[in-house]
Amino acid sequence: MKKTGGFILFLAAILLSTNSFSQSLRDTIVTKSNDSIVCKITKISDYDVEYVKTSEPDAIGYVISKDKIRMLMLRDGTHEVIMRDEMEMNAESEILDKRQAVKFHFFSPFYDHLAVTYERSLKMGTNVEASVGFINNSMFDFSVFESYDALTQGAFIKFGPKFNLGNSYYMKGMKYSHPLKGKYFKPEIILTSFAVRDVNINYSTYDPNFYYTITNSFVTDVTAQGLALTLNFGNQYTLGNMMTFGFNVGVGYSFVRAQFTNQELNDYIANNGSNNNTYFYNYYYSSPYNYTNKMYSHTRSGEKSGIAFQINLTLGYIFK
Repeated sequence: MKKTGGFILFLAAILLSTNSFSQSLRDTIVTKSNDSIVCKITKISDYDVEYVKTSEPDAIGYVISKDKIRMLMLRDGTHEVIMRDEMEMNAESEILDKRQAVKFHFFSPFYDHLAVTYERSLKMGTNVEASVGFINNSMFDFSVFESYDALTQGAFIKFGPKFNLGNSYYMKGMKYSHPLKGKYFKPEIILTSFAVRDVNINYSTYDPNFYYTITNSFVTDVTAQGLALTLNFGNQYTLGNMMTFGFNVGVGYSFVRAQFTNQELNDYIANNGSNNNTYFYNYYYSSPYNYTNKMYSHTRSGEKSGIAFQINLTLGYIFK
């Protein structure tokens, strides 16, 4: 009898504890995917709901974003429908809708060209950029027609994908990032073409009396076409969701083809370039490749091929 009475007391204790447990787990979270989570809600904040699945003192706590919740069914019999703040929704919509920007290369006029970039967000974390530049070294320097500083004209284009590195949250609690904001990595292809107009190339021949006599001179254009492949790292900030401010540095490979347009000069160089009795009066400019260290779209080293460098600072306007 004693054993039977003890067993009955044990069963009663289990039933009481089970009833107490079930009483504490009378909250239900209904998600937007129509899943029901039976639990005990411990905290409701502006952005999240915290809950436990058991009534144990050391129970594991869970957190779910309000963005994923449709309704809270509370233990006191009340229901709470989760509605997002209208101003918050409008702010998010305004930010995510503005996925394009036109940017001006701020210091480009001081380096004899004007450049602009168009950026568009393809999906979160991946954008594409295309730049165009117009080369003209007479924008601020009107002495370009003097010797050794001839008029230079041309254009370049740059294009490549832009991958955001990590997330830059616009404000606390919002699970999205501005598509035009943050650190990034961008592989880029650069195509450049320009011409240097009316270059004077003078040469002298050796004289036995130890001086040089100018015997001929040429007037020629220099044409150059370049291809560069660069890897760029940068950061871009958004200013009031209206403007962008960004900078990047890049390094890569550069390949150039350059030539004089005056065939008589080309023939002379081919026949006399290794002649010790020949001296170019302006020797630095005696090779067309000496005009290509500055490619305007980037800086390069080497002659036909070399290392490419570029640094850009942009200021842009954001639009839908």
